[in-house]
Amino acid sequence: MDENETYRDLFLESSAYGNHIMLDNSIFELGEAYDSERYYHWINELRPEYFIIPDVLNDGKKTLERMEDWFTKYETPTHSKPMAVVQGSTYEELFESYVKIAFDDRVGKVGISFDSSCYLTDPTIPDCLSKEARFTYGRSKFLAMLEEKNKANRNKPHHLLGCSLPQEMYFYQHLSWVESVDTSSPVVNGLLGNK
Repeated sequence: MDENETYRDLFLESSAYGNHIMLDNSIFELGEAYDSERYYHWINELRPEYFIIPDVLNDGKKTLERMEDWFTKYETPTHSKPMAVVQGSTYEELFESYVKIAFDDRVGKVGISFDSSCYLTDPTIPDCLSKEARFTYGRSKFLAMLEEKNKANRNKPHHLLGCSLPQEMYFYQHLSWVESVDTSSPVVNGLLGNK
């Protein structure tokens, strides 16, 4: 938004038309969340339906600290709802992060990332699978664990951030609480000529 006028204008126009917009904090692209002050500016300027609270990749504790810090420093605008992303480097840490995020009344939507590091080190997922397949099976295993332990907050919408393989969506047909997904996978595979 700050660097590309054409990109910015496209989204401002889209917002003016009332289109559904989720504002991401760019952690996947930048490796860390975008500057909080500028991000808050764009939340108020763009008026997205949801915005992702700045988080820390693979670190549940720091993500929860950033979430508390965000709610302390910034007032949630009436036009947007905050989404918090579950983070962790182990399934246990993901689970702890999930419970605190999913049942926090300040959080409007729960985000679950596709690329937790624990999915790649999970000994129950065969090493012979591609990285993309391991991400797919890892996240689907985590969501299945939430269901099995009866810990999923079915009263709050969930969003899947990214998707390595489209086949992953098959695992979620019965999860009515998974409301949305975003991914560049179809675009990237199209550009690479993958069928």
